[in-house]
Amino acid sequence: MKISADIDISSLARQIKKVGKRFGDTQEQANKRWGVAAAKNLANYTQAYKGNQKKQKDAIRGDAYRVVIAFKGRNKKTAKGVSYTTHNGKKGYVSNDRFSSSPQEIVNWIDAHRNNRGRTKLLKPQERMVCSNATFNKAINIKHLHSGTAKDGYLDAGDHISRGQKGRVKAKVGKHLKWARKSKTLGRSRSRRRGLTTIAEIVNNVSYIGKIISVGNVKKAVHETGRNTLKWYKRTMAAEAKKKRPR
Repeated sequence: MKISADIDISSLARQIKKVGKRFGDTQEQANKRWGVAAAKNLANYTQAYKGNQKKQKDAIRGDAYRVVIAFKGRNKKTAKGVSYTTHNGKKGYVSNDRFSSSPQEIVNWIDAHRNNRGRTKLLKPQERMVCSNATFNKAINIKHLHSGTAKDGYLDAGDHISRGQKGRVKAKVGKHLKWARKSKTLGRSRSRRRGLTTIAEIVNNVSYIGKIISVGNVKKAVHETGRNTLKWYKRTMAAEAKKKRPR
C-alpha cells in the first residue's frame, strides 16, 4: 500500500534557500539538510510511536490481545477441537480452526485483522484465535523483531539524501531511532523535474506504509522540519556571531 502527498513548500523553500545562503550552504546543501531532517521526522510520525523497547513490546502485546486469546494452563485436543484451562481456572473450548500452536500463524492472524489505520480490529471473544502463552510470546517476539521496519524505510531514505553533501556541518541521520534500524535497505530518495519545478521525493519501500502514517502526518512532518531547519540556521549563525564578538 503506497502513500503519496503533494506538499506546497514553495514559501518555506525560498526562506531556507535565503537563510542557507547566508550560512554558506548552496541550495542543494540546504535542501539536503531539510530532507534528512524530514526523513527523521517522518520516522517519528510512523507507528509504532513509542521508542522505548519495553513500551514498544507492551504496545504490540496489547494490540495482539484484541484478536487473540492466550491461555496459561493445559489443553486437550480432540477430533473436533481443543479444550483448555486458563491461569485463573476458567475453562474454554474452541474448534480446531481457531486454535494454533504456530507462532507465525498467530503473527499472520494478527496482521490479517488490521483496519485502514493499522490497528487490530477488536474481535468478539468467540471470533479470536486461541493459543498457549508460550506460542503467543514467541509470536510477540517475532513481531517485536520486525517492529520499526517502516520507520527504518524513512531513515534509510535520510541516509540516501545525506550522501554527497558539501560545505560545513553536514546533516546526518546518525543514531536517531537506532533500535528501529534493519540490515536491509528499505528506503531511498529521488528528484525529478515537473516543468520548471524540481520535485523531491522521500521513498519508503515498506509495503504497508500507507496503513501506519497518514497523509496529514506526512505533510505535518515535512512542514515541521522545514520550520525547524530555518530555526537551526538562525540559531547556529547567532551562536557563531556571538563567539566572534570581542570580549
